[in-house]
Amino acid sequence: MADRFDLEESIMDSWGVLDDLGLVPFLAQVSSDAALNLEQVVDYVAGLRKTYEVKFRKLFDEDFKKCLNLSLTAKQPPTF
Repeated sequence: MADRFDLEESIMDSWGVLDDLGLVPFLAQVSSDAALNLEQVVDYVAGLRKTYEVKFRKLFDEDFKKCLNLSLTAKQPPTF
């Protein structure tokens, strides 16, 4: 069952989007082609967008709601 530590871990994992987006300039340098073309960059970013859309939806739909439900059913106040 999810607790506040699971929620915290999911939130921190979601920050990976910043690291992943930071790879775009690196990919342009190490690509087997001379440089990534605009279409390749757009595809890469679109893939990241979908990936993080799923991560954020999971974060809210599963992790956050589970922690909220645990807090509401607990006999003591939540300690967020």
